[in-house]
Amino acid sequence: MNNFEELNNELLEEDDSPKKSKKGFGSAFNGFLVGMIVMSIVCIILLLVQKKTMSDAFNEVLSEYEVSDTAQDSIAAIQKKIKLIETVIDNTYLYDIDYDTMAEDVYKAMVDSLGDKYSAYYTVEEYKALMSSTNGTYAGLGALVSKDEETGYIRIVSLFEGSGAAEAGIQVDDLVTAVEGASTADMELSYATSLLKGEEGTTVNITVNRPSTGETWDVVVTRNKIEVTSVAGRMLDNGVGIIAISEFDAVTVNQFSKVLKELTDEGMTKLIIDLRSNPGGLVSSVVSIVDELLPEGLIVYTEDKDGNKNEYSSDASYNDIPLAILIDGNSASASEIMAGAIQDYGRGVLIGTQSFGKGIVQTIRPLADGSAVKLTISTYYTPNGRCIHGTGITPDIVLEYDSEAAAAAEDGDWESDNQVKAAYDYLMEH
Repeated sequence: MNNFEELNNELLEEDDSPKKSKKGFGSAFNGFLVGMIVMSIVCIILLLVQKKTMSDAFNEVLSEYEVSDTAQDSIAAIQKKIKLIETVIDNTYLYDIDYDTMAEDVYKAMVDSLGDKYSAYYTVEEYKALMSSTNGTYAGLGALVSKDEETGYIRIVSLFEGSGAAEAGIQVDDLVTAVEGASTADMELSYATSLLKGEEGTTVNITVNRPSTGETWDVVVTRNKIEVTSVAGRMLDNGVGIIAISEFDAVTVNQFSKVLKELTDEGMTKLIIDLRSNPGGLVSSVVSIVDELLPEGLIVYTEDKDGNKNEYSSDASYNDIPLAILIDGNSASASEIMAGAIQDYGRGVLIGTQSFGKGIVQTIRPLADGSAVKLTISTYYTPNGRCIHGTGITPDIVLEYDSEAAAAAEDGDWESDNQVKAAYDYLMEH
């Protein structure tokens, strides 16, 4: 019996459905195949010596962890079928086979099969790009992006001055519909951004759609090194300052503390924090920033599938400056942790529109070969025990953004931003 027949029969033995006997056909055909079987076995042995198979690569990853008996049974069945498919491909496929690509695609498919858009498998290169971006330095388009919920594509939220994206004519609210020919519609956001990043000076081919005109075009963008500034602040009038946080990276904590001190030194006595279009980021970063603004107590807690809780708390030292927080439909995850905690403590007023509603936590587990898996591991709750996943946070003052007025305003005219103006008016009245 050859490898294919042996593996296939093992799979059939595990199938409880009735089978029709084909003994006569098998007996007649076996004599003819004897010579072919010998040659096939020799070829397969040579192939296995020359390459690391999918099953071997699969085993390497699994060897890092202890798995349950149920999981081991499932894994054994998966490995058996992988070996069967490998044998069929080895013996019959016409073209050259890239086994490295095959292995990576299997790993991606395994995580994708969970049906969780926030879980993902990262290749070695993708994981390096992801880590560089959360550390605050990376080479890429030079744009902040979010997931456009209406279309599923990647939306440009803001552009860094002098970036490759800006020089290529890309504008805020443009949609990146494809990267290197692959549609971004069904891509997890962090995976899509990892494709946009790469070595400094390299290029990436993207397809851009401009909803305002309906125009779609392909463009080649040169990646350049980006030193991420995730915090920006300025004084408005009458002691009111505003700090915008675009995302919560490793560098965000120090940047926030620095800007807060600078504005305080300028005479700031009331503060607006702008979390609009902030897609989130590191839980550790947002907790550190909220710790500066809340009295001693719980900031957020998480709970995993076994009911295990992990609490994050603030100490007794804090800045009691009056607060107004701006949120919108693109304020997600870590930004909702901040907004939820501020609201639960009554430390400030929330103004804007319903937030995104991402109340789950992911962790990234690096693997021995340099790749990594990101998985959803827990749900987070606000200090009052609210789970906002799928619903979001409702502002204390619901106010739609007047985009036309803001677009017509002169540079620096903050009063044309009706949500900022509402926050300013509230702080002046209270």
